[in-house]
Amino acid sequence: MTGLQGSGSALSVERLCRLAEVNRAAFYRKWQDHAPKQEETALRDRLQRLCVANRHYGYRRITALLKREGWHINHKRVQRLMREDNRKRVRDPTLRR
Repeated sequence: MTGLQGSGSALSVERLCRLAEVNRAAFYRKWQDHAPKQEETALRDRLQRLCVANRHYGYRRITALLKREGWHINHKRVQRLMREDNRKRVRDPTLRR
């Protein structure tokens, strides 16, 4: 296998690991742990689109929308993703309690 995906390098992974003095198995293990999962990326994309389209919706309503679309997702995960992406609902300042 030559180069890393998307890097444009002609060096092999073995050569790169030797130059960096990193074990090749450790490189792959670490990459696998930190590589974003395709499902996670698709979910974040859909979540962000829903948050932009429905900016007054909180995590509960967004969770309901995702479940209607067929996602098997838990409200706690939606809340965590929204918090990490800084997707809070926009509150109407006139509706203060």
